[in-house]
Amino acid sequence: MKSVISGTTKLYGVVAHPIEHVRVQALFNPYFDKHDMDAVFIPIHVPPEGAAAAMDGFRRMKNLNGLVITVPHKMAFMTLVDELMPTARLAGATNIIRPEADGRWIGTNLDGMGFVGGLRDKIFPPEGKSFLLVGTGGAGSAIAATLVQSGIARLTIADVLRGKAEALAARLRAAVPDVPVDVVAANPDPAGYDVAINATPLGMHDGDPLPFDPAKLEGDTVVAEVVQAPPVTRLLHEAAARGFRVLQGGNMLDYQFIEMAKFFHAAA
Repeated sequence: MKSVISGTTKLYGVVAHPIEHVRVQALFNPYFDKHDMDAVFIPIHVPPEGAAAAMDGFRRMKNLNGLVITVPHKMAFMTLVDELMPTARLAGATNIIRPEADGRWIGTNLDGMGFVGGLRDKIFPPEGKSFLLVGTGGAGSAIAATLVQSGIARLTIADVLRGKAEALAARLRAAVPDVPVDVVAANPDPAGYDVAINATPLGMHDGDPLPFDPAKLEGDTVVAEVVQAPPVTRLLHEAAARGFRVLQGGNMLDYQFIEMAKFFHAAA
């Protein structure tokens, strides 16, 4: 990490609650050092009730050049910026924002691109595949939006808040009517899908319940996570122990990192 921080140093950060699990700073700071950039990336701990006040403060920081937005703020910050790019509007969430020269803040969502990039590189392309997605928060909604635009065969989504899942499904069907999108109850049966994705926070903490029962997996289903820490959640451990291929949550960040740098106008 940069050893000398001066008045000219550009500031970037990641906004989260809790903060201990974030790892994007471990990608950006070495990147800044490698390319001799006068910049630093820090974690910023903001509780949910403080999001609006924090954004008001961010607007007044003239050396703040961009923020990654993560759990639980991706939907809240969508309403706190001045403009959303199409991917964020379809997802209903933003995971990265930046200030413009005129003082406006804009946001987009790169989670879906990161997930699909990791899947394509590590496992197989999404085209023609069937997907089960559990969780329609910021990451889940972004993944769903990217999947339906990637030539998949069908998508089934589930959430404990069924109304959220139904609202997301309606947006996806309107945007890409050729892809069947179904909504099922929480704790769904993962059998019969090419990929089953946990897009909930379940797995971050010991004792969390499972988003679906890995004992019901069959065939060649791939089990994927969005949880980054721990890198191998209980779900992935149990799926792998049964012989199923798994995709760790950290891939989603790794495969969107350079696009984040480009969005920040910080690419080398």
